[in-house]
Amino acid sequence: MERTRGGGRTGGSPVPPPDDYDGTYEARSDVELVLLVAMFVAAGAVALSALKRALSGGIDPSRCPSCGEIVGRAYSNCRHCGARL
Repeated sequence: MERTRGGGRTGGSPVPPPDDYDGTYEARSDVELVLLVAMFVAAGAVALSALKRALSGGIDPSRCPSCGEIVGRAYSNCRHCGARL
């Protein structure tokens, strides 16, 4: 079925191809596909590792010694109580 304007496959006018379309499909090379798969596998491994560490208690949030609230490690003062970290 042809794609059409108007949100459906039936009715409406067919969508014309772009002016620079020459009728061929450019496939990705094998190297590009391997790199793409490797990138997704690496990102998944990093995400799973971080999740595993977080669930096992291996990642502790930084807390203010004065009020006990969670604070960013980059801050020099607590944003909740203003105490020096």
